[in-house]
Amino acid sequence: MSRHFRDTTLGGDVSFTTVPKFVQVGTHTDWSACVLSPDGHELVASMGGIVYVSTNLGATFVPTIGIGSVFAVSSNGSTILAYNGSDSNIFTSLDRGSTWITNDAPAAFSRFAASSDAQKIVASDGSVNVYTSTNFGTTWKGTTVPIGPSCLASSADGSHLYAGTYIASPDTYTGWVYGSSISANSWSTIGVFGDYIGLYSIACSADGSIVAVAGEGTVISTTAGGSWSDYIQPLFNNSVAVSADGNTMIADVSFDFIEVSPDTGTTWYMANAPYIDGKVLSSGDGNTLAAFDGTIYLSLPPPGQSSALSVATNGYNGLPVFQLTGQPGYSYAVEASTNLVDWTNIAVLVNTNGTVPFTDPASSNYNQRFYRAVISP
Repeated sequence: MSRHFRDTTLGGDVSFTTVPKFVQVGTHTDWSACVLSPDGHELVASMGGIVYVSTNLGATFVPTIGIGSVFAVSSNGSTILAYNGSDSNIFTSLDRGSTWITNDAPAAFSRFAASSDAQKIVASDGSVNVYTSTNFGTTWKGTTVPIGPSCLASSADGSHLYAGTYIASPDTYTGWVYGSSISANSWSTIGVFGDYIGLYSIACSADGSIVAVAGEGTVISTTAGGSWSDYIQPLFNNSVAVSADGNTMIADVSFDFIEVSPDTGTTWYMANAPYIDGKVLSSGDGNTLAAFDGTIYLSLPPPGQSSALSVATNGYNGLPVFQLTGQPGYSYAVEASTNLVDWTNIAVLVNTNGTVPFTDPASSNYNQRFYRAVISP
């Protein structure tokens, strides 16, 4: 909403897309790896070579006897996969880290992707050799791609696999995407991108039909690689994650901020998040998002009830009285702007009964001011 204070004229309400607000999980800043369960209920992370499990989204982390860097967790959080690079071992737990089994890996892996049940794995050491396992890493089958992948992605059932790679020349990058629809029995080239598109990260929807590539530009396919979008925002993104239906996308963008798309990359919004330079994660439904750069940040759960700002009355010491309406039990930060681009936090409202009145004492200093409310920790 806006207000012209010279003549005490109130503007009309404006609808905004509410962007996620991210808050730090715990106090540790030296996590080496982190994954989010597809159901959005659990976090698994590694620190100091030990695997930790949180069943309450980071409120507490419990150390396990598992070692290595965690790279996958099943939909319900019960199965965990970790890799110990020092001895090329895959560690698997089928009971949330209570017990572990160890299997030898055929190469020094550095890239991974897994099915939603964590049973099927695709891995690479960065060379042209790509390995797949259908039994939690007990046995492996080797295949090759033309150029060693820098990133991997898997559909929920493990049948659709994607590998992204790029080659840098003095003047440009050229990126390739390879796809397999028969569980890596063979690979084919499904995308070639130039013009400084270095493929740093790749992600896909649960059925494998929607694929997002992160690099100097963002490229998206909604046809399993049959066709691709032009280079779109966000630019210079280092990591991308996709919800199960492909609607929600989250990207970690160079210059260290997070952007979120609710519509398969058609529009992007800068999230209310600290500056980070790391990895992004999404739950299957896209309602829980995470960002990780040694510190873990998690998006706050959205309220079930929508919120709104309105003008309650027009008379408190000459100032209008605004009213926040929203779901009780949440706090909301009220932000103000003169141009709908730059926003300043002016108040935090604790909503205990559904409505909260407030005034803006500084409003008389502006010819025009806009207001919005976002969830606050």
